[in-house]
Amino acid sequence: MIKRIVLDIDGTITDMELKISPDTIKMLRTAEENGIRIDLCSGNVLPVMIGIRNIIGLKGNLAAENGGIILSNNEIRKDFSKNIPIKVLKAMKTKFQITEPLTNRWRETSTAFYYSGNPDLIKDYAREFNVTIQNSKFAYHILNKNQNKGRAVDAFVNLSKIRKDEVLVCGDSENDISMYMEGVHKAALSNSIDILKEKSEFVSSKNYGEGLGEILNYFGLL
Repeated sequence: MIKRIVLDIDGTITDMELKISPDTIKMLRTAEENGIRIDLCSGNVLPVMIGIRNIIGLKGNLAAENGGIILSNNEIRKDFSKNIPIKVLKAMKTKFQITEPLTNRWRETSTAFYYSGNPDLIKDYAREFNVTIQNSKFAYHILNKNQNKGRAVDAFVNLSKIRKDEVLVCGDSENDISMYMEGVHKAALSNSIDILKEKSEFVSSKNYGEGLGEILNYFGLL
């Protein structure tokens, strides 16, 4: 029986213009009213995520910056530093044409950037610094070693004192892959990347919030 859902935000709850439909908000509220706790796990910064959670009206945990920061019961846990990601970003600026998002000023454990070139080049370069670069479709994220969303899912399981088979995960992009671990239930959207679809028990026929509705109905959560 599924007790918690771990959801990505951008491209999963929202569309590619970062809009959340009223129907999606209503659906997520209904799921929580039915006793399903919804945790949000994003590459975005914690202040933005708190605002999104509050506007939707959810009560679950938050994992910001791809698992770098955990918020649970109003307590913040930060397991990484942004020192190395900042060093890498500065070095990359000397070699690649990249720009920074406004949200970097609020990042505490990572950095992000925009880049339109060959992603293999920047990822190969980042390996020299023992960091990883992941693409969320909205930006590239420079992450410390072992910083990922899968780590956040493990944290949510431990905090909630539930089993992994009581958790459903859903995302759409490269930085969501680590959530699709052994033991949890997995679903993907029509707009999700192929590897997430391959790992999933169910793939929706629709994108974004509409697809999420299909997923929740499939697992009997509405």
